[in-house]
Amino acid sequence: MPGVTWVFWQGRRHGQWAVYGRQRVRGRWRPEQRLSTTSQAAWHPKAMADVRGRVWLAWEHPERERSAIVARVCESGRWSAEQIISPPGFSRRIALAATPQGGMWLGY
Repeated sequence: MPGVTWVFWQGRRHGQWAVYGRQRVRGRWRPEQRLSTTSQAAWHPKAMADVRGRVWLAWEHPERERSAIVARVCESGRWSAEQIISPPGFSRRIALAATPQGGMWLGY
């Protein structure tokens, strides 16, 4: 969406690592949002916008045998539910690449 900037980071609050984001719209910062919703640690967020204006966000849940890559999509200001997109027990660095057709490739 034109005039909108997102910033994402991992942060530790109350002893737990999570992914947070904050949006700047028309020159004003909105309150931060916690974007990882489970109790598992969340690290190394990666984000990219596609040609349709959707924001894709992915991160690692590095918790032992339950490690995974998790993703969400923000469209028209609303975030999708978290989706696990890697096989169980698999958590590696993430790369995102938008396609000209409006899709997104995610590598790990």
